[in-house]
Amino acid sequence: MMKKSNPPSPLVIQKRDGSYLYGTTDLAAIKYRLLKQKADRILYVVDISQSLHFKQVFEIAKQANWIDDANSLLRSSIDNNGDDDKSLVDIEHVSFEVVKGINGIKLKSREGNSKLLTDLLTEAITSTKAMQEEILFNQKESPEVIDSISKDLALSSIKYFDISQQRSKSYIFSFDKMLSTKGNSLIYLHYAYRRIRSIFNNIIESQFNNNSSLFYHYLYNDNLHINIADNTIDSNYSSHISSRNKQQESQLFNFAHNIEEESHEKQLCLLLLQYPDVLLISKETLKPNLISEYLYSL
Repeated sequence: MMKKSNPPSPLVIQKRDGSYLYGTTDLAAIKYRLLKQKADRILYVVDISQSLHFKQVFEIAKQANWIDDANSLLRSSIDNNGDDDKSLVDIEHVSFEVVKGINGIKLKSREGNSKLLTDLLTEAITSTKAMQEEILFNQKESPEVIDSISKDLALSSIKYFDISQQRSKSYIFSFDKMLSTKGNSLIYLHYAYRRIRSIFNNIIESQFNNNSSLFYHYLYNDNLHINIADNTIDSNYSSHISSRNKQQESQLFNFAHNIEEESHEKQLCLLLLQYPDVLLISKETLKPNLISEYLYSL
């Protein structure tokens, strides 16, 4: 393959000495994933610097009649066992931009300016524990519980920070942003979730005799008869469960239609109704940051 004004860039399948390179193993992996693992979709989540490599691999697969012009693989075209499976399997390079340090320079493991994963996780846990220790200590949690919560929050924060980035743009790796209690971070969303649960707990205590199961049955089943006095639910509960999602969506839509145009309640209802679309678009575009942005907007 070649670019304008540049010499051709070959992809070596086998060297003169008989050895193989990345391109060879990637082509072999295509066959293995299709024929042995029976993959329905193959996604290569690799940084954008490898774009040319995957274009070359996919081009060779096209010349071998494994892939069509839409980058879909015909399973039967590379199966020599007479298999009648003619299903198309999508193959795609899901590229992402580079990760930079605070100084704006790309992190490169070869140059020794990037953190080892173990060091990264340890530092994140230590920082999170320092932030959470006073809060959890005041709640009279044991040291073991504090360590456990700090670890869970730290590891989840790293994962959330990574998927919340737009993969088409470079981003700065920052502990301050990752563990921030403000903005689109996991810890901020965790605090917001805890506040919502606190409101629910107050309602459960004051109006549902501390019966949380009763409260959630009532919350998700508008037409369900509940006797709060003796904490019982009618015998038709199971029939309500099967249609719960449709009922919720319908109730949200009707509620949003009947309340004031500029109210916070209406804005919230309209946002909640977008949830299925956000998941679908995120799946189709392979952009998990859309889910992150949606959660933060809620």
